[in-house]
Amino acid sequence: MSIFSVDVVGLPTPQGSMVSNGHKRGLRYTNDKVLKLWRNQLITELANAKPDEWDKQGAVSVSAVFRFERPKYHFGTGRNEGTLKPSAPEFHIVKPDLDKVTRSLGDSIEMAGLCPDQAIVSWNVAKRYCTDNESPGVLVTLINLAHEQQTPGSEDLSDAGGTAPAGS
Repeated sequence: MSIFSVDVVGLPTPQGSMVSNGHKRGLRYTNDKVLKLWRNQLITELANAKPDEWDKQGAVSVSAVFRFERPKYHFGTGRNEGTLKPSAPEFHIVKPDLDKVTRSLGDSIEMAGLCPDQAIVSWNVAKRYCTDNESPGVLVTLINLAHEQQTPGSEDLSDAGGTAPAGS
C-alpha cells in the first residue's frame, strides 16, 4: 500500500456543464478558462508528489477537503473587523457543489497519470470554509490499496461462509 498527500492552494473550480462551440466545432465546459488553470495546477502538483512505487493499475481511495474563503459579509466591521459574526453559517452550503469540484479532481487524478477514473473505489470528500490564515485549496490524500494478485473473476469464494446455491 502506498499513500501520499498534496495540499494544492488555489480556488477549487467545479467542472461545469458542457456547451457547444458551434456546428461541428465540438464541446467545451462553460467555465473552461478557469477550469483549465485549476486542473493544470492539480495535475502538476499530483504528478510531482507521486511516489516512485505508485501502482497505476491498483485500486485507489481518495480523500479530499476543499477549502473556500468566507465572504466579507460573514465578518464584522469597525472594531469588530476580522471577527466572525454569530449569524455566519458554520458550513459551506453554497456553490460550488461538492460533486462538481470532486469531478474536476477525479479527472485531474487521471490526467496526472495516477490511475484511470474507474480505479477509484472510494471517495471521502468534504468542503468547508477556511479557518484562521488558511488559503483556499484542497488537501488530497491518495491511497493505493494493497491487493493480492488476482485476475478479474478469479476471486476465491471458498471462504465466503455460505453454501452453494441449489442445483450447482
